[in-house]
Amino acid sequence: MPVYNAPMYPPAGYQASDYGYKAMAYDPVESSTTSSPLANNGQVYTSRIILRQRALISNVILQVFTAGATLTANQCIAGLYNSSGTLLSSTANQATNWQSAGTKVMALTAAQDCAPGAYDVAFYANGTTRPAFLRANPDFNVNLGLATAAWRFATADTGRTTTLPSPLGTKVVTNLFPYWSAVS
Repeated sequence: MPVYNAPMYPPAGYQASDYGYKAMAYDPVESSTTSSPLANNGQVYTSRIILRQRALISNVILQVFTAGATLTANQCIAGLYNSSGTLLSSTANQATNWQSAGTKVMALTAAQDCAPGAYDVAFYANGTTRPAFLRANPDFNVNLGLATAAWRFATADTGRTTTLPSPLGTKVVTNLFPYWSAVS
């Protein structure tokens, strides 16, 4: 009896490569039409991406929905973590960059040769009015039964000022929104 292999159809919707990215958290069309500023100074927010093939990652990408104001110099940073919570690389200061709305392609201090798998884009800000980033609605369980270490969206460390933590602290769901992110 012959073995039937179902045809492989591409997933519905746009893929990361359609935008010129290596991976993204979700199709941005799924984002909310509203957002709110990051809730706490120095709170680390994470957004998981899945690389389907080996890639050299040079940038992390976030979308500033509403600009921040009076952000603290050298205390607004993004970065890339592996699935074990080890910081692979971070960006330079983003305080000026995050005081305007739009897509922010932020260079990592060192490009990373990444194997297929899960990675976390992480970011935090300090300032008088923190930026609001593109996100989906939080009206559903975005981590739907995943183990804590595999959560797609979470918060982690608090009180960050000039560096991202390494390793990343325990993920929690305080002030959780499913923030959009990508890598290129």
